[in-house]
Amino acid sequence: MKKIGSVLLPFFAAALAVSCELYPMEPLRVTAWTPDTAVVDTAALEAVSLTFSADVQERLIESSFTLEEDDLPLDGTFVWQHDRTMRFQPHTPFSAHARYRITLATSAEDRDGNSLKEPFVHEFRGCADTERPALLSVTPADDSITDTVTPDLEFVFSEPMDRGSVLDGITISPPAAGYYTESANHAAFRFILTENLRWQTRYTMTIPGTVRDNNGNDKGSAETFSFFTGSDSRNPEIETVSVTRPDRTILVPDVPDDNTETVTSGIEKDAAILIRFSEPVARESAGKNLTITPAVPYDTSWDDDDAVLTLTPREHFPYDCLYTLVLAESITDR
Repeated sequence: MKKIGSVLLPFFAAALAVSCELYPMEPLRVTAWTPDTAVVDTAALEAVSLTFSADVQERLIESSFTLEEDDLPLDGTFVWQHDRTMRFQPHTPFSAHARYRITLATSAEDRDGNSLKEPFVHEFRGCADTERPALLSVTPADDSITDTVTPDLEFVFSEPMDRGSVLDGITISPPAAGYYTESANHAAFRFILTENLRWQTRYTMTIPGTVRDNNGNDKGSAETFSFFTGSDSRNPEIETVSVTRPDRTILVPDVPDDNTETVTSGIEKDAAILIRFSEPVARESAGKNLTITPAVPYDTSWDDDDAVLTLTPREHFPYDCLYTLVLAESITDR
């Protein structure tokens, strides 16, 4: 038995050595690529190429490959110069103002089934400028009040901007009807209104981080500004809430976050509730934003200035019952 073992061991050792030579396990690598710099003369560039460390499976390479222009994949034609070099020519010319990214996923394999250890990524562009544009000013100024429904709306940037990204990116809410004009150097954009804005309305203008300059650098972060059309931008406030019985008893508001329930007791069953506002309010708005729980049927009446609302219950309040009166912050003035 020992003699047989001494013959078999070298045999298996030799077989293992032969197997390693036939099936190498070295990961596939990208050994060269074109272009190989971060800044490229895109006017002279016709295609990109990849060279591999071993003969590859062409279909797997092609399905694992993408060339993106400003994050959008490009269509094109693959040409194999030999078993290790692939050339990809997009159907559209390269742009001097775009950003490009070559990506080869780990699903790419050589003919022995060895794949990339990690994705291959190379980025390049046609311009050396990498500085993000900045928003220098906005008109109307943030949190301002304008006494016209046709204000100037203007956005000024630190450098010439890509027109499409600005026009498609900036939003105004509520929506405003109009169109953009821009300065000769494309750094300032003015929105020309074709319809009046709403009176007594707050507008919000958002400049997203996706707006970009002429060299493809995006702004990076969004900014939001607001302005108010009208003469009064403050919401009406509640000055007092009282009852008629006992005479002029003030109801103390309950603060939800103090972990203590505040209750005003001793209210007569036939008492009416008086709500005094800091200014005249829209009657319909007050009615929609006022609730009493449990529900109580009541009639409403206003003083001549629409600043004091009286709630008169149609039935007496039951004895020893807890009621909650809620006035929403969305009540609007007149």
